[in-house]
Amino acid sequence: MGENLLRADGDILEVFDSHWDVSFRVPLAWLGVNPIAQRSQLMLRVGTAIPVGPVLYGPDVRVIGGNRLVFVSWDDEPAVRAFFGQIADHLGRLMKP
Repeated sequence: MGENLLRADGDILEVFDSHWDVSFRVPLAWLGVNPIAQRSQLMLRVGTAIPVGPVLYGPDVRVIGGNRLVFVSWDDEPAVRAFFGQIADHLGRLMKP
């Protein structure tokens, strides 16, 4: 995914970016992803959902605190969406378009 690496291990999502000196971690139970379409890429606001609800990934998901912005090319969007879809399935949560 270019300059980003996302990995889920056990009950934690960890996000790496080549521009950060540390990774970002959030428990899957609290995870929220807010996708924001931009002209040339997709911006994902990844962090703690407020409130944690049935939707893990979608335009109405609010994230707070130490959230991170992850930029995804449109070519990589299907793979990233599938990655978060697997996490949502595992947690019994939903994905919204």
